[in-house]
Parts: sequence; structure tokens; C-alpha cells
Amino acid sequence: TAVPDEENDTVKLTLLGMTGTEIASVDIPGGTGGGGNTYNVTAEVPLESGYYVLSSAIGAVDEKYRYKGRCITYEVSQGKWETKQFVGTSLSSWEQEASWEDFGGAGTMKSLTVNGEKKVPDSEGNVDLTIDKLEVDESLDADSTNPVQNKTVAAKFQEVEAGTVFGMSAEVSDDESSVRLALTNKSGAEIASVDIPAGSGGGGESSTTKIVLLAETDKKTVKEGGAVKLTYTYDHQVAGGDDKGSSTGQKATVTIQVKRGTTTTYSSSLKEVSKGTYTLDLTKYLLVGTSDIYVIAETTDPTTGKAQKKQAYVSVKSVTLSLSCGYNLAATIQNGGYGTYDSASIPYAVSGTGTKTVSLYVDGVQQNAHTVTRSGTTNGSFEVSMTGLSVGRHTAQLVAEMETDDLTLKSESIHIDLLKAGSGVP
Repeated sequence: TAVPDEENDTVKLTLLGMTGTEIASVDIPGGTGGGGNTYNVTAEVPLESGYYVLSSAIGAVDEKYRYKGRCITYEVSQGKWETKQFVGTSLSSWEQEASWEDFGGAGTMKSLTVNGEKKVPDSEGNVDLTIDKLEVDESLDADSTNPVQNKTVAAKFQEVEAGTVFGMSAEVSDDESSVRLALTNKSGAEIASVDIPAGSGGGGESSTTKIVLLAETDKKTVKEGGAVKLTYTYDHQVAGGDDKGSSTGQKATVTIQVKRGTTTTYSSSLKEVSKGTYTLDLTKYLLVGTSDIYVIAETTDPTTGKAQKKQAYVSVKSVTLSLSCGYNLAATIQNGGYGTYDSASIPYAVSGTGTKTVSLYVDGVQQNAHTVTRSGTTNGSFEVSMTGLSVGRHTAQLVAEMETDDLTLKSESIHIDLLKAGSGVP
């Protein structure tokens, strides 16, 4: 027979003979102590006040419920539980804390391997890693082996490009006594020039016409996905004499190319382009970073029949700024909200180039701000103390800002509800 006792915490198993006489019996732990192998100390032996720790929890378990491999669970603070398993070789060591280990891990790290070397966590699951700080140079140094900041390299390339020949122009003076020969860089700035006397004798032919080509964009810097329009103007003019500056009416083939580094995102040629001003929407052809836009006009001198070519260049920088948040709203609400002395940890990830500022507002009032100088994605968090906040719902807001050139960019605004519990919360 199997009969539970009055407290329903053990079952008496009795072996009877043919005449109903008891031959042997044994008490088996069971009942309401917990599910399966786990004994709920908090539920079975409730405290008048406070919470259990391991030493008090293992001492509270009645001897009849103690056996090898037994698991116990107990509440250590409001809503937080610990589960331990007895791993001792003898029940005589039941009340020795060294005989108990975490059951199921409870989120504790078991092992960590770094560069093939296994690190052993301490009793709380912590692993101490020594990581050397990476030194980044702010200027170019031939003797240094450190990495260099992207902006330092970019500035040096800009210096090189400023002195690199991209085009050349020849302009006849008003009195036609000289020709000004000028070398220009990518941006159209003059690198060097020389005035050459224009002789009136001799044979050969000289070009008396020129291509006039201008290009510009309505924005130099734009947030990723922002609208950008290219405007370019073409004309073919007389280069000297009484008709200097007048249009010849000669048409041209105009080629437009959009490149970012070695990637060409747009290329198109238009034939028989007349004098005029034209536009092109560049929005869908711009990638994150700096895009180079080339406008190239090609035609022939109607007088000499010689080929003529001129290029115009502009650039547009497309920047990205995004903000995300991994705050777990559901977990907080399930626990009834934050207590008076609790703090809400609000994690965020911000990505983009340049210096960014991530700001935290609570109920519309700025509480904190972090400055992030690292490019790429950076993780961080804000701590919001419940002290000083009234009971009930509060709104936290996260927003990131970045200034680049003359443009101020703002990220998506993230709103989060925070619940501060009242005194009646269990």
C-alpha cells in the first residue's frame, strides 16, 4: 500500500503478506516539497521577513527530504531565485556550502576560449582578460608601426589631390597678345599657369573656340538616402576676338559618371547636347562615403575640326547615423515595475562616422549624454535611477546627433516606457 502522511510531504510504502500483516515499510519523500527532484525552500519553509541565502536554505530542509543529487530553489530577492544541487558524496556534508553547485548555470559562464586558450571563470562566472590598449596615431610617422586615423590619411590624400593635375585650359587675352595656359586640379582650382606670347605669323592652326562646362550639386553632405540634385551647364563659345564669349551653337556628347572608390554606380552618355542647363537626380546612385561625380563634354572645333574635351568635377559625402535600443520592456512589467532604489539600464547601439552625441531624456528633460568618437557601431548604456521619480509611468527618449560640415544630422528617436512600482506591489 502507499499512503501519504497528514502533511502530504511523505508517502508510506507498506508491503503486506497474504493475511494482511505488514512485512516491511518505508517512507518516501514526496508531496508538496517541489516538482520532481527540486525542493522549494521558500514555499515549504517561508520566512517571516527577508530572503534566503544558501547557508540558511540548506539548513531549513528537513532531514527526511535530504538525499544525494537533491536540488533546492529559494528566493534571494524580490523576483530573483537561485537553484542549487547537492553534489556531496555523503549526507553528512549537506550543510557545507562547498557541497552545493549551481544547477542549470543560471546564465553563469562555464568557459571562455580566447585565441585558442581556455580561460576558467571564477565562482561568479567572471573571466579577467587583459587587453592592451590600441594606440592610434593622429599624424603620419615613418617610424611608427601603429595604425593611423582615417581622417589623417584622408587629409593627406586631399593635399596630394590639390596638387594633382586634372585639367588644363587656354585663355586668349582681350588684346590677343598672349595666351594664358593654366593647369587645374580635380576641384577646378588653378595649380600653375603661364602667359605665352601669341604670335601673328607662322603657319599652322590655332583653336579659336572652347568648351564651357560647369557642374554643382545642391548639397555637399547628405544623410544616407537623402535627395541630391546635380546641375550642369554646357556651352561652346568663341575664345577670342570681337565675338569672344559668344556661343557657336556646336553640340556635344556629355558623359556623367558617379563613382565611390573603384565602384561605378552610374554612367551615361547623352549625344547632341545643346547649350543649356540640365539636372540629374543622384539620390539612388550615392553610397555611404564620398562619391565622385564627373561631367565630361566632348565636341569638335567647327573651324579646325579638332577634337575638344573638358571635364567638371564635384563630390558628395553621404553619411549614416542610426540608433537602436535593446531594452526589454516586457521583463520589467512582469516584475511589477522598478522599486524605489532600483535603476533601469537602457542599452543602445549607435553607428556612423565622426563624432556623435547620444542623449537621454526622461519625461522630456535631458538627463545624460554620451559623446562617441569611434566610427562604426558602438555599444553603450544609460542608467536611470528611480529615486526621485514618482510612482507610475515615465517616458525615456534616446536620440543621436552628429555634426558634419555645415549639416546637423539626427537619428531616429526611440521612446521607452518605464514603470515605477508603488508600495502595494507584491
